[in-house]
Amino acid sequence: MGAISALAAAAGTLRRNPIIFAGVFVLSAIGSVTTIGQVWGGFVVLGAGLVALLLSPFLTGGVLGMAEEATAGGTSLATLLSEGSANYLTLLLASIIRLLIFALAGILWAIGSFVLVLGGGVALGGIGSGAGMGAALGIGVVVAVVLSLLVFFLPIYFIQFYDVAIVISDTGAWGAFKRSFGFVRRHLLSTLGYTILAQAINLLVLIPTFWLTYGAPLSLAEVQTAAQRMAGASTVETLIPLVAYSLIAGTLVSSLLVTYRVTYYTSLTNEGTEQATT
Repeated sequence: MGAISALAAAAGTLRRNPIIFAGVFVLSAIGSVTTIGQVWGGFVVLGAGLVALLLSPFLTGGVLGMAEEATAGGTSLATLLSEGSANYLTLLLASIIRLLIFALAGILWAIGSFVLVLGGGVALGGIGSGAGMGAALGIGVVVAVVLSLLVFFLPIYFIQFYDVAIVISDTGAWGAFKRSFGFVRRHLLSTLGYTILAQAINLLVLIPTFWLTYGAPLSLAEVQTAAQRMAGASTVETLIPLVAYSLIAGTLVSSLLVTYRVTYYTSLTNEGTEQATT
């Protein structure tokens, strides 16, 4: 099943099993509580973040389990509890490993940027001034931007199915990342199509949220000014409309994306298993 057909199948599954919205709503509410907690700052933010860290693996496992069960027929909130409990520790450990992977990617990016800047300075010093220096500087900027994007995009791209692998393929925490990497490597172009579609759907929430938060700024300076104004004026009352929209729209879109991710993964995994056994 390709990326487009999996999306159509996921929409049908969600239409037949609207109970998935309830599970995703609870998961989205955890993030909303964290957002409101930022108003008080300090220990409130820390406590809300800790609660989100501890509860998210349970709810993620439960929601993924519901989506998998729904693809085969029907599901219920009982699956949320059973799958969340069964996969909690593995998902918690995997989320910590993911943070370490991203931290390592950030370190590599910083080192790479330093090397590029240092090497670029040496190269430009050797070239001198004029058109040659301008061309070399332009090429250097393009290379730096491309490498920076790859450092952050590739880890996300290859490990994006780690939690699905834990719940559906019953892997361990580290094995889930290896399973996700192997899955993406075997279906490289198809996964690229899936990722583009998923991110396009995600923009349905992100763009209106950005507009509600910052208005319609036309420059980076205006975005920074709006962000400072928002941070200084943030209260529970001012955040409630934004949080309410994010919660409702996020639940609708995230429910589709979760079901889509599970449908896409299970369809290609099952096809690979069938081909391997024939």
